Amino acid sequence: MAKRSRKKKQDSELKKRLDAFNGNTNLFVWLCVVRCVPFLETFGYWPENERQKCVMHMLKAVDVIAFASFGNAQAIADYAANDAYTATVAFHGHHGDKTNYITMTVIAEATAYIAELGNRSICDFAENVAYSLHVDMESILLQDLDEIEAGTNNFDNNTEIYGKSWDDFQKALIDLNCEYWAEWYSALFEKGFLLDDKDETEINLRLNAPHSIIAQGAATLSQHMKTILYPLKIHSCNIFLSYCHADADLANIVDKFLYEQHSIRVTRDIRGVNYAESFEVFMQTIGKHDYVIMLISDRFLKSQACMYEAGELISTRNLEQKLLFIIINDDDIRFYSTQPVKPIGANIYSSIQRNEYISYWENRYSEEEKSLSQIKSDSAKIEPMKNLREIRKIIDHDISPFLSYLSDAKGMNFGEMMQANFKDILNKINSNAVEMNS
Repeated sequence: MAKRSRKKKQDSELKKRLDAFNGNTNLFVWLCVVRCVPFLETFGYWPENERQKCVMHMLKAVDVIAFASFGNAQAIADYAANDAYTATVAFHGHHGDKTNYITMTVIAEATAYIAELGNRSICDFAENVAYSLHVDMESILLQDLDEIEAGTNNFDNNTEIYGKSWDDFQKALIDLNCEYWAEWYSALFEKGFLLDDKDETEINLRLNAPHSIIAQGAATLSQHMKTILYPLKIHSCNIFLSYCHADADLANIVDKFLYEQHSIRVTRDIRGVNYAESFEVFMQTIGKHDYVIMLISDRFLKSQACMYEAGELISTRNLEQKLLFIIINDDDIRFYSTQPVKPIGANIYSSIQRNEYISYWENRYSEEEKSLSQIKSDSAKIEPMKNLREIRKIIDHDISPFLSYLSDAKGMNFGEMMQANFKDILNKINSNAVEMNS
């Protein structure tokens, strides 16, 4: 392992080159940071009860700098940088040896530079990377500057310069249940630090992960990313997709996901009913499917066709086994291509709210009954009377037990389900398949 340089900063070749540098400064900042992170090694200098969050904040800061190196979406990088810089400095005090301290200083100052916080220059942290770590990084950074200015970007990605530190860094991530991060960092070095469209997508997903996930620390975000990037493989099965037409945008998302990710073409009315065929006959096939995904919205619970499908499922006496439901709430409005009329959310978690749906159907029955009484011809009453009986069945047999089941069973809203790549639905299908085959 090479000795670190003893040059004085004011006389350094790196400072002279940076003063005259005419290239992508954000890319150089990214290289400075990504090269020094493995020197953090075991993370043992952070208290165990804070380690997950400290590592999370450090990695988030690195992500911000990576995102800025793309040279686009700077607004996103700016607001995230402020948060990441503040967090990095907050945990700066928990340092071990000088190398750990220098590395965290580099990350903090580089993030502040990207976010344009204060009057920091690249030299403030680049010289720390070049001259203050365990190895002489000056020649590597000078070569980086040459590659950036020449536009060749053929960066030295040899990990041997780190010696045992590289293996310790990888092992520390794995021991923290951060296998995703270990794999991502290893792949980053293998491809010479060049970020592609896939990397940009992943970084964007990490920076915009739900706050509840980020707050738990690096391991939770690691698992979250693995769930998104390596989704469960679903067992082959027949799935009926039940939804209100007003919620077709959400149905399209589920339909597309299951087909593109798992090659499952769900049964839904836009494909299952041909010209002049009966919708009623189609809806009666619901019980023949292995599973039924229902998108439960306010409009679903007030749709006679949707409640007919719910009734058909209830009549199979296999509701708990077959039903895979997603509760739509008002926040899910962002997934609609055109703004629907509110409310869209299903209000099912209090008895008063559930009673309002029962009252809705009782009022519908009264209105239909009043309308029927105005028809004089007996033959003309046949179809309206059939419709009236269907509404009566919803009131007497379907709506109350259906709402009771939905409110008692643990549900998730559409946004949560989509963010997790519908993991809970896939898990239920797979666990049922294992039980059936055991």
